[in-house]
This record gives sequence, structure tokens and C-alpha cells, in this order.
Amino acid sequence: MNNQNSKFDLIRNQILNIIFRHLDKSKTTVYLFGSRAENKNGKYSDIDIGLISEEGEIPSDAYNNIVEEVNNNVETLLKIDVVDFNRVDEDFKNFALKEARL
Repeated sequence: MNNQNSKFDLIRNQILNIIFRHLDKSKTTVYLFGSRAENKNGKYSDIDIGLISEEGEIPSDAYNNIVEEVNNNVETLLKIDVVDFNRVDEDFKNFALKEARL
């Protein structure tokens, strides 16, 4: 495993730990989407994370806490976007999920 992959694995694990402190792991699916999911990213491309909860829209307080903790506590200078796919336009959701990875 190269150094870039191990750094990304660390970032991914930090993000997942934050998400699952606020959401039920058995009822939430987490996706990587965008350029990183498609392996078309540059060195400094952002990280796009999508969430789908079986319970519908993620409560605002939980979502806001996730976004704040991800942006303040994940050890990276990369921008991280967290999207609740239950709150976005269906066309955007379908487009993002087309190339998304779990």
C-alpha cells in the first residue's frame, strides 16, 4: 500500500468514526462520491461523502455536529463535503450515486 492510500485510509476511518458517533451504523449507508470515487481526483481534490439513513432525513442537529466535527477533527487540509442524500434533489442524488463507492 502506498503512502497516499494509507493517508486516505486514516482520513476515511476518522470520518466514519465521527459519523457513527451520531448515527446508527445499522441504519446508515456512507458513500464516497465525486472525483475520488471515480479515481479522477487530483492531489488536493476535495472529499465528497454522502449519507443515506433508512430513517429518512438526518436530524439537523446530528448532521450539523457531523459536519462540524469532520471539518474540525479530521487530520487533513483537504476540504470535506458531507451530503445527506435524503435532502438533495433526486437528479443530483442519482448522478452522485452512479459512480459512488461504499
